[in-house]
Amino acid sequence: MTTPNKDKDEKIETQRPKSAARRIVVQDLPAEETPQVRGRKLSTPADLNNPGNSSRAWEQEVNSAPPNIPARRANKVLSSPSKGIRRDVNPPKTTSGSDQVNVKRLLLIVGGMLGFTIIASIALLLVAGKSKKSTVGQSNTASTRVATASPSVATQSTPAETAAASVQPTPTVVETVTANVAANDIRSLSEQLAAQISQKGGYAFGNDFIELILARTHEYNSERAMGAARLYRREINKSFRDEGMNPLIGYTLAMSRSRFDANATDKGVGIWQIPAAVARSQGYLAAGESPTKLKVPESSAQISATYTKALMSTFDAEDFMYAIACYGMSLQDAGRVQARLVTVAPDAKSRRDIMKIIRAGVLNSDQVDSVARFFAAGIVGENPQKFGLAESQPFSSLY
Repeated sequence: MTTPNKDKDEKIETQRPKSAARRIVVQDLPAEETPQVRGRKLSTPADLNNPGNSSRAWEQEVNSAPPNIPARRANKVLSSPSKGIRRDVNPPKTTSGSDQVNVKRLLLIVGGMLGFTIIASIALLLVAGKSKKSTVGQSNTASTRVATASPSVATQSTPAETAAASVQPTPTVVETVTANVAANDIRSLSEQLAAQISQKGGYAFGNDFIELILARTHEYNSERAMGAARLYRREINKSFRDEGMNPLIGYTLAMSRSRFDANATDKGVGIWQIPAAVARSQGYLAAGESPTKLKVPESSAQISATYTKALMSTFDAEDFMYAIACYGMSLQDAGRVQARLVTVAPDAKSRRDIMKIIRAGVLNSDQVDSVARFFAAGIVGENPQKFGLAESQPFSSLY
């Protein structure tokens, strides 16, 4: 049997929430011993009642810590149990060493790039200068090889030829376009030009003569000269056709001797550079008549066509190269050259090998140079695109 008080206590117990925490008060316990400071402070019940004093006491303990405490403990973040204050005892130091290293590396990179640019520019200048010297050297070497191929030229030349050989033409500055044409192309183009003029094939050009032609082509790959040829097309076409010749001969002769410059005075007068003395000796100029007649387009074209036809008639049709070699000479001197040519090479086919004739001493150095220039001018004039003259048209398109 239960008592009323006991029943009442049981009712109160059943009405208490299950989640309520029970509070146990322990009295008369001995005082707790303060733990040693080992990095993080442990809070005691007394610290909970007075958090401000506990924080200040903790800071004093850390500051008065004995030296045997590891340094890494002192560097830890101190936190107050109540206020959550975050503090770094030894803040990190900023250094500029890495920045200095990066600046040095940047300066080295920039300096290296500038040095490489300067060296590359100097190298390009040296290569350009060397290529110009090699072009001039190639021209001189080719001329020397062909000129020395015939050691007996001086003894077989006539007085008029010897006097002509002693005259050194004045070099003319010409604006040209650089081109890269191989020697094999020059050989093929020379054979085509010879066949166009003579209407026959089988011409042979030795390596030394091909080199001489190649060395002369750079003097004629000029847009100005090609444009000037168009100004004389009417006079050239009419005059040379009236003489029964291909107008290509008239264009190529004018190109090779003056580059269509009527004011040139290297070898004669006008674009065909006919010497005034020769024009008078052949009756093209009357006694006392001014040589300026050789500069007038219509009259100069007629005189040149008549003179060229007379030279061509002195030689066989397939020997046109040797008639070109005699251009600027009197017909009497040209006849002497023709006589030596037939004596050295009676067979007409053998005369198509010009190096064979040169080695036999039939032509002197100036005559060889005239033939080489004729082929160089004709090759450029008929194939301007191959020599970088994009705006020019072939001579054959003018007639």
